[in-house]
Amino acid sequence: MKRTAGIIYIITLIALMLPALNGFTGYIKTKELKGYFQKFSTPEFNWFNWIHEIFQHKAEKYYTQNFGFQPDLVRLNNQINFWLWKKTKAEGVVLGKGNYLYEQPYIDAVMGKDFVGDSAISIKTWQLKRVTEELKKKNIDLIIVFAPGKGSFYKEFIPDNFKKVNDTTNLVRFQFYAAERNLQYIDFNKWFTENKTTSPFPLYPQYGVHWSAYGASLVADSIYKYIEYVHNTDYRDYYLKKIETSFNCRNDDYDAGNSLNMIFQLPTYKMAYPQYKNSDPENKPLLKMLTVADSYFWQIWSSGIFNNDIAETEYWYYNQEIFPKKEGVSDRVDDKNFSETIEKQDVILILSNDANLKGIGWGFIEKLYSTYCK
Repeated sequence: MKRTAGIIYIITLIALMLPALNGFTGYIKTKELKGYFQKFSTPEFNWFNWIHEIFQHKAEKYYTQNFGFQPDLVRLNNQINFWLWKKTKAEGVVLGKGNYLYEQPYIDAVMGKDFVGDSAISIKTWQLKRVTEELKKKNIDLIIVFAPGKGSFYKEFIPDNFKKVNDTTNLVRFQFYAAERNLQYIDFNKWFTENKTTSPFPLYPQYGVHWSAYGASLVADSIYKYIEYVHNTDYRDYYLKKIETSFNCRNDDYDAGNSLNMIFQLPTYKMAYPQYKNSDPENKPLLKMLTVADSYFWQIWSSGIFNNDIAETEYWYYNQEIFPKKEGVSDRVDDKNFSETIEKQDVILILSNDANLKGIGWGFIEKLYSTYCK
């Protein structure tokens, strides 16, 4: 009996000491947590920080975050909380009906909580019309793309405690003014809703907040064909090489799920992953396009339709950071020669989902207007 108790005592002691030892040695590597959270740095010791208890507070935060096996223990805790109580620990992630995951801004957009007012939207669309006219004189087409957000696509799974706070939304008013002012635009909201139940593969994932890889590939194909139509140019062709399917979500199809930081991926329906290839890279002109967009353009870019063999695409992420990155060249939009960059394009594409319509262009539209319309 005493021997058994001694063995249990030793095992317990090792279990208690192992995380601390691994925290100091780092001998056993663990996969880092995903999502957005503040990382605390090693606290700096000095007498001022010690006397005023600044060092102690920072040290507590740092070692709480960096003890041994912390990521794995967090995942275990999150998994248990989800299994037993359907609770999530990811900041900003909302668990909807049927385990559908949302981020708060996409629900706010549907409920009209972020509505900026009719006047602001009227002014912005008027600026877009004027800029479109001026760029057209330089044989440059300006195209606006309205992307459906997760909340607008899956309204039926939004928790009941979220209530509509406005009779209208930014999307509704942008749709109205875009049509009234005859802007060159594509609105994918209606098409996605109409094809939600008939599409051969899901247009939106259960645990991602962006359109699916399959949905984005259809969007990319539609945008490319619309560009050929409005610009009256037959650009390089591409073809669908294959479609892979999997019950294990890839990349952004599980982005909100990843932020939950659990041990196991949540089960879901079969997702599709198309692969496109160029078919005649040298026989037709190369599309030159500048895209100013939110994160919804990543999946379009990843589809392969806008790769370098088919289109020379520069992506200004939220009008701040430039992709693709080039060695020795600044990746900041502010460092670019604005008018020179604009005037070497065939097409300027501005894309936003409904949650970001309140700030669409992120200063880019206003700069276009001040550069070409004043």
